[in-house]
Amino acid sequence: MRELVDAFYAERTVVNHHIASFNDFLEHRLQGIIDNVRIGDEETERGTIQTDIEGFKIKLGRISVKRPVVKEADGSLRPLTPMEARLRNLTYQAPIQLEFIPIIDGVEHEAEIVNIGKLPIMARSNHCNIAQSTFEETEERKLTAEEYHAKLIESGEDSLDPGGYFISNGTERVLITLEDLAPNRVLVEYATRYGTDVEVAKVFSQHEGYRALVIVEKKKDGTLMVSVPAASGQIPLIVLLRALGMESDEEIVNTMVEHPNMEPFILANIESAALEYSVTNQEEAVSYLGKRLAGGQAKEYRIKRVENLMDRNLLPHLGNDPADRITKAIFLARMGQAVLELALNLRQPDDKDHYANKRLKLAGDLMEDLFRVGFMALAKDLKYQIERAHARGREVKIATAVRSDVLTQRLLHSLATGNWVGGRAGVSQLLDRTSNLAAKRSPVGVSIGIQSREPPGVVLSKAARKRSASSLRTASGFRSFEVIVSSRPSLRATIVHRSINSECASFRDTSAHASSSHAGYRAVQARTRSPVMRATRSAFRSASACVRCTAPLHRLSVSSPKTSTRKTKIDSIILVRRDIAHPQKLEAGSLKL
Repeated sequence: MRELVDAFYAERTVVNHHIASFNDFLEHRLQGIIDNVRIGDEETERGTIQTDIEGFKIKLGRISVKRPVVKEADGSLRPLTPMEARLRNLTYQAPIQLEFIPIIDGVEHEAEIVNIGKLPIMARSNHCNIAQSTFEETEERKLTAEEYHAKLIESGEDSLDPGGYFISNGTERVLITLEDLAPNRVLVEYATRYGTDVEVAKVFSQHEGYRALVIVEKKKDGTLMVSVPAASGQIPLIVLLRALGMESDEEIVNTMVEHPNMEPFILANIESAALEYSVTNQEEAVSYLGKRLAGGQAKEYRIKRVENLMDRNLLPHLGNDPADRITKAIFLARMGQAVLELALNLRQPDDKDHYANKRLKLAGDLMEDLFRVGFMALAKDLKYQIERAHARGREVKIATAVRSDVLTQRLLHSLATGNWVGGRAGVSQLLDRTSNLAAKRSPVGVSIGIQSREPPGVVLSKAARKRSASSLRTASGFRSFEVIVSSRPSLRATIVHRSINSECASFRDTSAHASSSHAGYRAVQARTRSPVMRATRSAFRSASACVRCTAPLHRLSVSSPKTSTRKTKIDSIILVRRDIAHPQKLEAGSLKL
């Protein structure tokens, strides 16, 4: 078994699924989003932005993603590596270019290639500057594993780093895999309605980012009702089937009846639709739905609303054309059949927690959802800018009308905060470097311990304090700082980060609040955005770089919240190094202040 596992990971990494998903997003799904964009009225072709300017529209062409670059102060562009992005607090992102083809009076003019924004690039993906394919393009030959590792070390990167993360403002962030119910799959279960269990079949119909929940439910009297988006209340299943084109009673019975015991239920629903709702054919069904959706409106408007419901909102994964209506009718009939099978004990309810009914959303799927929303906002803004320029009598130029910040800021904001489209939170999280299996981490910072029974400065044994802080800083296995101080309980510790290294002169002050209601040890995490701390964390992966990094903590003071003007300095801090191979083993040294 060990040989099998080693052979598997010789070709793949623990984050290979994330990298492969992101590569698929770059190579296929990006262009699919562009080809399916439709801005304008309902008759606008896909991949087109229809403006209010007569005879003028924009056709969207090919999209391309370049490699990550950094723009220096003198305006020059040069390739950006992940290590440089970490040390300089930059975002590892690449420019996106899109082809716009203006169409004036039906004639296509010369295409314009415009920069529409920047896309965060996953480390070790195909578009990463340290990917093996990138080095092979530069060398114009295939590289062996040893040559590739040598190239990584030459670039200042860790050859054992698997990648699979993004770098936003110098911090490494990962996209958490989301577990969701499988779309376009019918699930049958019991649901409680007013204290009574009823049989329900539901499906999450998903297509091009649009997700619609359709529910077929059996009432107490045996009536089958449908809940569809964009329609308030429930609609009788038989009425909806007739509106979709399944008019004859024989066709409905043959589609839904699989067991003789089902036939009485189906016939009762057909009779109920004719007596209660006066629906016996397609025209009467459309008229009934029109009164439900747009009561009091003109007849033409009501019919248009019904057609829009059937084509756009109802089961979008089966298609959006009128020719797909009969397919949707058959799908709904099968859902009604599944409900009756559950009511007659001909099948068991589906298990929502079974992995056959689940799907995992990886980095490529999440970035696809985010990019689709961001690009739709960009396309609508482009339409507005062009119409405004035309109204003011200016020359219409696509390159000047495109505001690339609209797309870039949406992408970076979600990546930095973790607030994703669809109301999800915590999708993007900080990378945890303390464990190879960790998917996320809490903010890496400094542990502040308050120990009330010890005199100030005496927190570890004499043998532990003999080890100097400088030897800890230069150790290749240095993973984290742990600061232990002695003071009274209920104090506020203010940590001031200073840099001894002149190459990392800038800093930010960070405050951490630590309180203890009893004598004992309490620890809190202090966030740090100090570039020194970032440089030190990066140095953990490179022993040679560890020597030039200094301790990010230079001074520490403790003050009482009640008397904020009074400050008591701690005379020393203790730096603790935990051995990665032996977590129980601690090495410590004191640093006098």
